[in-house]
Amino acid sequence: MTQARLNIALCKLNQKVYDVAIDQCERVLETEPRNWKACFRLASAMYQASDKCTKEGSEKDIRAVHNYAQKALDANPNDAKLKDFRDEVKEKFDKFKAEESKAGEQAKEEQNMEGKAEKNTGE
Repeated sequence: MTQARLNIALCKLNQKVYDVAIDQCERVLETEPRNWKACFRLASAMYQASDKCTKEGSEKDIRAVHNYAQKALDANPNDAKLKDFRDEVKEKFDKFKAEESKAGEQAKEEQNMEGKAEKNTGE
């Protein structure tokens, strides 16, 4: 059954029917969490479904895509296509993490400024 699901996922991925590809891969991973093909195809489908993680709101997806791509590469480190895909995703993931960190620092700085303003008005 696993091979059939992986084949369906690949066909649907090629047809750009990403929701079905994602579903089939998730079903494989329920019973075989270390199946690298399911991880790779799931990451690919999620990545393509979000326009390579450029759609608004896809920021949260890049973390999952990165994790699945890395899991697949860990299980099959000599696959050049997989490595190239992971590298592309990692570049976007690193950019997302940097932006997330910057936003967190800005929010912390704003909280500090608000705290200082409240302290000054309370005196």
